[in-house]
Amino acid sequence: FFFYFYTELLIWFLLFFPFVNYCLQRPRLHPRAHYLRRQWARIVLIFGGIRYEKIGFEGWDPKRQYIYCCNHFSYLDIIVLLAAFPSYFAFMAKESLMKVPLFREFFKTIDIPVDRESREKSATAYKRAVGAIQEGKGLVIFPEGGIAEIWPRLSEFKDGPFDMAIRQKIAVLPFTLPDDWKKLPDSRQLAFPGKIRVILHPAIEVEGLKKEDKERLRDEVFGIIEADLKKYIHEN
Repeated sequence: FFFYFYTELLIWFLLFFPFVNYCLQRPRLHPRAHYLRRQWARIVLIFGGIRYEKIGFEGWDPKRQYIYCCNHFSYLDIIVLLAAFPSYFAFMAKESLMKVPLFREFFKTIDIPVDRESREKSATAYKRAVGAIQEGKGLVIFPEGGIAEIWPRLSEFKDGPFDMAIRQKIAVLPFTLPDDWKKLPDSRQLAFPGKIRVILHPAIEVEGLKKEDKERLRDEVFGIIEADLKKYIHEN
């Protein structure tokens, strides 16, 4: 099933890519490129036999900007995010993803690569993130800084997403992906069909918060996601 899943993922990507690439070359069509990759993600999940259940989405406003924060245990997270959230956002993720052909063109245009080892590149990524916000995009930032080393246990959260939320006055939207790692474990040639859940929580407003509040905001989001994992992780 692992090889089937990646084969159908690649086939659909190749079918979509000419249209996506056309849109990526024209900034005014970037929202259309994002729409197309959302459709690609939905089709990949359908043909991959993976269905998702959305929990807690009743009060969510898809037209509002957020900084989206969730646990990160599997590469499947990216596909599920695209499929489940019908809004315009950019991924802000580690620069090594630019080496993956499926993601490279997006990180040159819509998405934002981050190299935490370089102060200069980190500053450039921050400027691009501010520009994305000014363009009306939300930002998806995995606060663990990458796929957790010991999943399904949360790694320590970085301060970056919460510092940015406070500086740019954008609400943080925490949600949990408790099942993705079961369907596509990282670093294993395994994949499984079945049901996954996307558990959304109310947005956390940042109005009135100051820079020194970022640790408190970080710990609040960590606690929300960790509580979900403890509740849902062992359920079928």
